[in-house]
Amino acid sequence: MALVHFDYKVTQVYIRVVYFLMSIYKIEVKGKIDEKTRAVFFNHVTVTDGPAVWMIKPFRCIIASGVKKVPFFGKVVQFTRCIFVERSKTEGQSQLIMDAMQDHNMDYIALAPEGKTTQGNYMLAFRTGGFLTNEQVQPIVLRYHSLSFGCTGFHWSVGFRQFLWRTFSCPYTKLTINILPPLNSEEYLKASAQERAKMAQLSMANALGLKAIDQTSKEYFNAKAKKE
Repeated sequence: MALVHFDYKVTQVYIRVVYFLMSIYKIEVKGKIDEKTRAVFFNHVTVTDGPAVWMIKPFRCIIASGVKKVPFFGKVVQFTRCIFVERSKTEGQSQLIMDAMQDHNMDYIALAPEGKTTQGNYMLAFRTGGFLTNEQVQPIVLRYHSLSFGCTGFHWSVGFRQFLWRTFSCPYTKLTINILPPLNSEEYLKASAQERAKMAQLSMANALGLKAIDQTSKEYFNAKAKKE
């Protein structure tokens, strides 16, 4: 346990140094992850979202198997306790998430239920995999406040080159992590998985002041590709 605790502290410092080099000079955390929480959900705009949540408390990440093909990073995540899901498969993937949530001998899990990164102007419809059990879940919203100029921001969906350009154009950024109350009300527990996902989506969209849309990531980006 002491070795695990040491590894966690070292990783915390490493992530913080990387964030500092990316001009994220201040990180403010509001709220606390409840000890009974078995899954947290966070809005997804960039690659720094997951590590920011991990710095608060280590978790097992739900991640698309395609990430394994990403140079360097793909090799790194294969050595972690990530749970890889195949987006192309329609069966068995939700069961992987359910099993992880119900295994109380392991860390809680974290996932971005939107499925893909956005530019943070709206909240996509949530996937239901994390809402199929009665295990306690908790939403987390991240907001990047940048003092910037030109075409800036940490948005990952603009492409890698644009991401680098925007990142290095930010002279100062403050990251606010707002941990919302757990979703454990009687109304939530009696709702279907689809209704639970909608309740979580609305709670996070309201906290961020964003519009919650009914389109999933697949539907939204397919429609966007057709327009282009």
